[in-house]
Amino acid sequence: MWTVITTDLFNEWLEQQDESTQEKVLTALVVLQQQGPSLGRPLVDTVYDSKFTNMKE
Repeated sequence: MWTVITTDLFNEWLEQQDESTQEKVLTALVVLQQQGPSLGRPLVDTVYDSKFTNMKE
């Protein structure tokens, strides 16, 4: 199991979303937590030009 770290800005944004959007985002975060950096499209893609490796957006 992987640790997914969110920012205060993300958390504030998520709280402002409707319930359906919140559920979709939280479901995607659970999948990310389970699969980590091996998770691919359509939920995430690689962040390019970053000094950190294996980052996902």
